[in-house]
Amino acid sequence: MKIYDAHCDTIEKITDFGKQLYKNDCHCDLERMDRFDWFFQVFAVCVYPEFMGIKAFERANLMIDKFHEQLIINSDKISLCKCYKDIKDAEITGKMGALLSLEGASPLMGRAENLEFFFQKGVRLITLTWNHKNELGNGVLTEDEGLTDFGIDIVRQMNEKGIVIDVSHLSDRGFYDVCKYSQKPFAATHSNSRKICENRRNLTDDMIICLSKQNGYIGLNLYPYFITGKMTASTDDIVRHIEHIISVGGENVLGLGCDFDGIDYVPTEIDEISKVGKIAERLLQLNYSQEITEKIMYKNFDQFLKNALLHN
Repeated sequence: MKIYDAHCDTIEKITDFGKQLYKNDCHCDLERMDRFDWFFQVFAVCVYPEFMGIKAFERANLMIDKFHEQLIINSDKISLCKCYKDIKDAEITGKMGALLSLEGASPLMGRAENLEFFFQKGVRLITLTWNHKNELGNGVLTEDEGLTDFGIDIVRQMNEKGIVIDVSHLSDRGFYDVCKYSQKPFAATHSNSRKICENRRNLTDDMIICLSKQNGYIGLNLYPYFITGKMTASTDDIVRHIEHIISVGGENVLGLGCDFDGIDYVPTEIDEISKVGKIAERLLQLNYSQEITEKIMYKNFDQFLKNALLHN
């Protein structure tokens, strides 16, 4: 089966610990991704709150440059995708597909021209905030305030450029500002159901409905704390989120956003990227159709990207 995953933090491991993209002892590497029929991965550049201003800009650049080095080394195996056509071309050639994202917009330093700078570096998805506050708005661990004027302007510019808007980590009021101002579908790339697991990083039922109505995307996060509220979670615990999100938002909104290499704990049966197929296996055991299972594992994210990215 094909796999599309909307979030991993492997670039941090490459940058800070000298890990290799092809084979490593982290949650994700190309060798394990290549065990599937085809793999598409969003690789995040996460800049934490200790890096602000010019330090955030420099940190993001360093991480992106390290990732580009690994893409060159593995150019026969994986291709950086900057538009929807690139995704389809990569699949045709048999190479895995990669999309580059910024997790938190603090590297923009509050300057609109830096959006173009990172666009030229290959960034095609931006998680507007991490858990803290930046120039665009507030994260989930700060006050529940909406987007700033600069944040609203960046949302509009991202729409124009074909950069995907990601609301994972964003405050609740910020989420609804994106609903109001974005003219393109947007995503919560690594968030679960708040009804099933009460956590501000997860989505309320109303948020799920909003995303569904706007042809958006929700990526299931495999961090147990967002699945069960504890440090352990089973595949059936993951299925509970799947069932609830589908019941609220329908079968076309949900996919994977594993958050591998960005989480300290993993589900008992899915401890690294090659094990994500166990989700599909369990769904089929529970008599989910092949079609719905494939939607969750790859088709929904592919359709979302077709709507949200530029085609050339």
